[in-house]
Amino acid sequence: METNKKVKDMPVAKLFWPPNKKFGMPKPYNDLINTLFPRDEQYDMMGSIVKYGMPQAGIHGSDEFKLPGHITFSDESKGSVAGPVRPGIPQGGHWGREIPGQETFTPSAFNLTQHPIDQLEKYFKKAEPKVKLLKGNQ
Repeated sequence: METNKKVKDMPVAKLFWPPNKKFGMPKPYNDLINTLFPRDEQYDMMGSIVKYGMPQAGIHGSDEFKLPGHITFSDESKGSVAGPVRPGIPQGGHWGREIPGQETFTPSAFNLTQHPIDQLEKYFKKAEPKVKLLKGNQ
């Protein structure tokens, strides 16, 4: 598996390699990862590392491992549930190009229960200035 090859070649990882095939990564390795990348409500870093290897500085992670607490939790995230809107069920917003030549983000009703529209506007102005925040799901 290519991802494991990348992880095992890291100097620190060699202390804990190879992982136990039946139970996944050994506890000392999990403890190290959790120390370097503490668990939070924003991103499943362990899932991303297992699939893609250790992140590189300055590289933005994919939406795939964003958790429902992330301000731009989207329908590209593994935790987003497809189907009809149901209260409390995490359905992510949508990244798109609804305006020609312009990247857009349309928050879902769920996003708006987690982050009010004024908080989203402030975030996009600072962190995603080239993205147009659409307000269609308020």
